Amino acid sequence: LREYVPGDDRRYVHWRSSARVGELMVRQFEETRRTHLVTALSVNERDYGDEDEFELAISAVGSLGLHTLGTESELSALTQHRAINVRSPRALLDDLTRLDSARLPGGVVDLARSVTRDAMRATIAIVVCGSAVSPHQIRAAGAVLPSGVRALAIQCRMGAEMRAHRLGAVTVLELGTLEDLPRGFRRLKA
Repeated sequence: LREYVPGDDRRYVHWRSSARVGELMVRQFEETRRTHLVTALSVNERDYGDEDEFELAISAVGSLGLHTLGTESELSALTQHRAINVRSPRALLDDLTRLDSARLPGGVVDLARSVTRDAMRATIAIVVCGSAVSPHQIRAAGAVLPSGVRALAIQCRMGAEMRAHRLGAVTVLELGTLEDLPRGFRRLKA
């Protein structure tokens, strides 16, 4: 509560407190921070055991993106090369179909740095990679994200049983099939 100033909406006058204090008091609302999910997809072929893992990673980013676009949350998506178009569900899926893996000099730590640089309003960052990324690399990627950003990773490992575990500040979901993603994502968010 705070003192009334001219221009305040009278609907927010708190009458009981105003009567007790002897002057108009109004409710003041704090601005809440909307969730801004950033998915960072590695397109470095060295991060994947095979092409199927890379395709699973693309599908996971697409599924997370579609889910996020259907909520009130903001979405950003990027790779080592560029931002992924997230203006609409169709634009997201179309852009994901154009992705190819390539041999790149940087790894997931550089990808996480690009989240810091390109998506400064992020509240949740999910690094999506394959089984060839070491636990040390995932932990280091989480360490370069800004404080206050929830660090998650989805590590695609074809046929693996889904499991969630911590690596430093990063919660990691090992994903073996796309069908496990909804249950796994709920576990990540918990």
